[in-house]
Amino acid sequence: MKLAVPDELIEAALHVQLIQRCQRAYIHELRNGLQGVATGIDLLTRMLAGKLPSTVPVDKANDMVRRAIHNCEHTMQAVMDQIIPRDDPLTPFPVAAVIETAISLLNNDALTNGITLNSASQHADATTMAILARKDKFRLALMTLMLRSIDAMSNAQYKDDASPGGGTLSVAVRAMDATIAIDIAATPTDSALFENTHLWRLDAVDAPKADGAWVAHGIQLLVENNGGVIEYEKNDPALGATHITRLRFPAAVL
Repeated sequence: MKLAVPDELIEAALHVQLIQRCQRAYIHELRNGLQGVATGIDLLTRMLAGKLPSTVPVDKANDMVRRAIHNCEHTMQAVMDQIIPRDDPLTPFPVAAVIETAISLLNNDALTNGITLNSASQHADATTMAILARKDKFRLALMTLMLRSIDAMSNAQYKDDASPGGGTLSVAVRAMDATIAIDIAATPTDSALFENTHLWRLDAVDAPKADGAWVAHGIQLLVENNGGVIEYEKNDPALGATHITRLRFPAAVL
């Protein structure tokens, strides 16, 4: 499928879409950082006004403020790294950390749409598994896929009746041959959605003007141009009607 839009614009549009969906999470993180600084300043103000016991060490209060400022700077930098388009080089990085950040940023969006979002990695060494890829491109593809699944399970336009939306979305990482597999498993509450293949498979959205075609095309570009492959699997409806979109990237050593 080829869209009559430059690939660069599609990627930029995916990035803007992601920022919009994570807006509440970004604001929450920034406010938490500022709250720590405000608490430290309030402590120093009360000390100067003689409203705290003299036994409270001044250097301890100063250290608290310094830590709060450092934490706030770290949070601001992390948010800026997310919202400003980047072009990271091809390099090894631990994939579990990216997954946990993605879950944290998308959790509010998922809950609002009746979706339970979690990490399902069960391997003890999952936190050290690394892939060789461009980190920014991988993160954008992963989070956009997660949003696509959230929308598929919650959007009423896909439903044929009044059955409830929502479901569970789990992300797991595991070693698979010479690659690292990232499984995005969607289990919709409405089992009728299970048979709507175009909701779960990017390659099923084959018409350029189809709903969400540009999103499917953009994700495929981000993965395939980044050295990865996309695979699909589905469990028997009797076991939970789960669709799995699997991203596989070359395994790397940190």
